[in-house]
Amino acid sequence: MCGAKNEKGIMNKIHSVEFDKDDFVEYAEKCPICGSTERFVITKLKNTSIRFLQCNNCHAVSTSHYPTDFALDKLYSSYYSTHRNFSKGVTHDNIAMFAEHICSYLSYANQNIRLLDYGGGSGEISYLVALNLLKKKNIKTIDIIIIDVNNEHTVASANEGISIHKATPEMFFRNIESQKFDLVIASAVLEHVFFAGDLITKLFNNINYNGFIYIRAPYSIPLYKFLLKFGINMDIYFPAHVHDFSKKFFENLPSTLKLCNLEIVVSQPSYYESSFSTHFFRALISRVIRLPYYLNKCYPFVGGWEIVYKKS
Repeated sequence: MCGAKNEKGIMNKIHSVEFDKDDFVEYAEKCPICGSTERFVITKLKNTSIRFLQCNNCHAVSTSHYPTDFALDKLYSSYYSTHRNFSKGVTHDNIAMFAEHICSYLSYANQNIRLLDYGGGSGEISYLVALNLLKKKNIKTIDIIIIDVNNEHTVASANEGISIHKATPEMFFRNIESQKFDLVIASAVLEHVFFAGDLITKLFNNINYNGFIYIRAPYSIPLYKFLLKFGINMDIYFPAHVHDFSKKFFENLPSTLKLCNLEIVVSQPSYYESSFSTHFFRALISRVIRLPYYLNKCYPFVGGWEIVYKKS
């Protein structure tokens, strides 16, 4: 959990890591996603000088400060081990269900699949996605590339049809021009990258035709603002999370960043992070709070968003 300690120090704590004002750089003039200067403040992080600004062009909400490389090293050097136990998953407590959910939107005619899991941590989710895809008779082999700054743990493949390789973002971008993928998974990662526009463009441009990209990200600022009215300070995980991405952001993304030949397969509130078998009450609340969305698609209090694009 993170909590602001005082205005002078901009002190936050997340996953047992403490931050002070020297860990942040102010960048509020331009949108870090699309570069637009048409932005306005929509809320603040309580008891700090951190603001959240919404872009009129791409509709992203971004923080007014971003963490330094030193601060990021502090946060991510032990991020997975301090966040949750590997066996329980980092971004979902039932990753087998989550993998099946992702696969329900995918279809392939080719036999050999290249899968990029950007920010994939241990690669547990992409490995389970690969196992699900291999159940389809036309798919024979899947080559998984996991890109992550953390090397604490990497899943090992027990299936001869699946190969797994891991690299840092620096290593990946060094050879990105020669990389093409049939599936890109960017689950719970874009919100961590402050200047994410260039990353998004590169990920989309490296999808093969008839390939897919799955993205999941927080959409929690509307709920954060609403709860503040009642004195409730919801944890939004700054500085780990520096963006909030809405339905409007994702559905306008291809035109905003001039990404061609993309169709939206599905755009909806993100798959639930908690399962009934593991966290019953948390799972129940997350489902109840999203029910109004299915009656009114403009309802914003959903907590997160997911989208699948196909390059056609």
